[in-house]
Amino acid sequence: MIVLVNPAFEASQFEALYRVANRQQHRCYVAPMFMSITSATDDATGIAFPAGRFLNTLFERPTSSDAQATAIKQTPGHDDGYITHRLHGPAQDASAAHSAVCDGWTSGDKLLGMTNDELARAVTNNKRLEVAQSQAFIAGLNAQRPAPSTWQRKFCGGATLDVEAKDGVVNAQTLVWNVKADSSIIDGHGDVMNPALLDFVRQMFGDTDLPDGPDHGRSACDEQ
Repeated sequence: MIVLVNPAFEASQFEALYRVANRQQHRCYVAPMFMSITSATDDATGIAFPAGRFLNTLFERPTSSDAQATAIKQTPGHDDGYITHRLHGPAQDASAAHSAVCDGWTSGDKLLGMTNDELARAVTNNKRLEVAQSQAFIAGLNAQRPAPSTWQRKFCGGATLDVEAKDGVVNAQTLVWNVKADSSIIDGHGDVMNPALLDFVRQMFGDTDLPDGPDHGRSACDEQ
């Protein structure tokens, strides 16, 4: 899985990858191969970048549509035409959000204050809970027939991921994700070490290494 955070390139360069990925239909959940995450409050890519591109593209003319005119000025994370998912942070009462989703899970900011055996136990427990949470989501998703056109996923820590619809058309199983995250996950351009972001990315990486077996609901899905 390739992960970009607050990428600063024009959405027109992302378009081909986005469209090719959307042509592929998967009956079962597959972890994304490419995931771009952009903060909703990132002014560097949301304001400064398009301002600079406006000057650079004064003499450029889009060849097809208004959408392309926007895509040559905006980054993928700030061009709504290419957003595939919306990521929201936990509720105000973080401890309640943690226990509601993964009872006994330890957030990344608390892990930073632990050492030695305490840290090892917490990390091991987190991995167990995260695997169980991921397996439950994937099994539930794969068991639905026909495959759902949209879904919502909750992660340990309280983060919530929603699939974004585009003109009523959704490919919820695409391998290329373009995620817009609110400020509780990543606030601005430089907040790349936010524990909430790291917790989310770690759990997504975990999808690529989940043990095979019936907990995925994969065999039933493949038989359909």
